[in-house]
Amino acid sequence: MTRPLTPDNQTLSRPWTWQDGLIILALIALIFWIVNTAAQFTGEYDPTITIELSPAVLPSYTAQTLLRMLIAYIISLVFSILYSYIAYYNRAAEKILLPLLDILQSIPVLSFLPGVVLALIALFPGSRIGVELAAIILIFTGMAWNMTFSFYQSLIGVPQELREVAKIYRLGWWQQVWTLDLPAAAIGLIWNSVMSVAGGWFFLMAIESFTLGEKTFTLPGLGSYLAEAANQQSYAALAYGLAVLIGVIIVIDILVWRPLIAWGEKFKVEMVEAENVPKSFVLDFLRRSPTLRAFHQNIFAPLWERLDEQLRPKQPRQFPVPQSRQGNWPITPIILLILAVFVVWGAIAF
Repeated sequence: MTRPLTPDNQTLSRPWTWQDGLIILALIALIFWIVNTAAQFTGEYDPTITIELSPAVLPSYTAQTLLRMLIAYIISLVFSILYSYIAYYNRAAEKILLPLLDILQSIPVLSFLPGVVLALIALFPGSRIGVELAAIILIFTGMAWNMTFSFYQSLIGVPQELREVAKIYRLGWWQQVWTLDLPAAAIGLIWNSVMSVAGGWFFLMAIESFTLGEKTFTLPGLGSYLAEAANQQSYAALAYGLAVLIGVIIVIDILVWRPLIAWGEKFKVEMVEAENVPKSFVLDFLRRSPTLRAFHQNIFAPLWERLDEQLRPKQPRQFPVPQSRQGNWPITPIILLILAVFVVWGAIAF
């Protein structure tokens, strides 16, 4: 029996085009870039490192800066989701974690610098990974707070009716997270991610090149390049660095943020269709790709279904809805661990 044609298998039946080859080459280049750049983060740290001002070093320096920003953003995203969930679904934890988060966001990023750097250098003596981790954590402290508040406010803003529907249909914790909480928070999380990454760019020069007492710690990167160019009053190098910085921000906006903003529109709940809907030619390009559709249907979708089956409880339990969130839950080990980390961090920093 001949299988009827549907939009999905019509797309899969199309021959490969140059667009599919471009996507594959881009993925290979991305993997190669991550592996090659990450390899430079290991080894011994050279305290006498000199930042060159030749335009030829800008591609390498920019790649290292971008990888630090990417790692810091991933850590911030995971932290925001976990921290918000603990604060939202545990009333006892909420009374501690939210004021703590409010205090932490009021502390300037550079105030964390001495304690974080000294602690990680002591943890990894003589290794560059310690200084790299310090830079990544400092970038994280400039990103995480507003993303966490955004996700928490999105959890609070989920309509009570939707939580009642989830309760009636007996959705398990995984189903509720994936079908209710994350879609409700997607738009706010995307826009706050843009702001968070912008904050990371703002502190880049201070994070990649800083002085503690008589010691100077410098990491190759776009921020340290600009700082060295300013110290040497090399206006040509400043122009090169600023041109690359502006170009990178524009490219990231076109390739990452605009597609994410356009994709996030499907999670918007509206009674009337909006007139000015964000669009992205990159997102349209990816949606038309038969290769990505085949990858989704043949690899990603089956793996996701299996993961969903494993995480779906046999007797689903419901998360408490906002009005009935319990206030007598015990403080979990995760909360104690978070509090311990912040206490130690504060003791070291101050």
